[in-house]
Amino acid sequence: MVIIGGGVVGCSIAYNLARRGQRDVVVLERETVGSGTTSKAAGGIRAQFPTETEIRFSLESLRVLKNFTEEFGVDPGFKQIGYLFLVSDEKALRGFETRIALQKRFGVDVRVITPKDAHAIVPALRVDDLIAAVWGPQDGLAGPAEVTQGFAKRARELGAGIVEGVEVTAIDVAGGKVRGVRTTQGEIASPVVVNAAGPTAARVGRLAGVSVAVFPRRRHIFFTEPFPEL
Repeated sequence: MVIIGGGVVGCSIAYNLARRGQRDVVVLERETVGSGTTSKAAGGIRAQFPTETEIRFSLESLRVLKNFTEEFGVDPGFKQIGYLFLVSDEKALRGFETRIALQKRFGVDVRVITPKDAHAIVPALRVDDLIAAVWGPQDGLAGPAEVTQGFAKRARELGAGIVEGVEVTAIDVAGGKVRGVRTTQGEIASPVVVNAAGPTAARVGRLAGVSVAVFPRRRHIFFTEPFPEL
């Protein structure tokens, strides 16, 4: 089984397949493990999402992260410091309330709080223009690099292969079925190819004649000096 993309998703898939006894799993990463979109992630972990699928994924992620060091031998830097959304108008608040109702159905600890309560959580906040805030105390953050390396480490220990510096240039399809991939280092026969290429997933999909509805957007990252108030 070939997995295209060695970010946190690809390495997690490899680990979980190997853990379930799947043999002949190989991750193909064109650069180095975790060097793509994963390396640009802020590391936020939250269950405050608008769909059931996202909420379930996030709750499972929180469960895994709580026991990550014991399972993977890597400290993910997981801190449940909470996730705070600021609300400045009634329309936005109604949207949050709809999402909160769904989140609570799955046991998410999330609540609407007052601007005063938000200020107590983050004293550096200006709250005079807020009408409310939404607080998820079980949410937090973890290190994207640490989590990815943890998955990669255990995947390798369980028998999965991870090959860096190799790019998939073609996906061979015959009779409507995948037969394997061609790479910058040769060919690999495989009846299953997993597209875990992140923002380049659409391009990888086209190699197999498949349309993948992934549309990359350029984002910005700003670095500052530490804020003592935070």
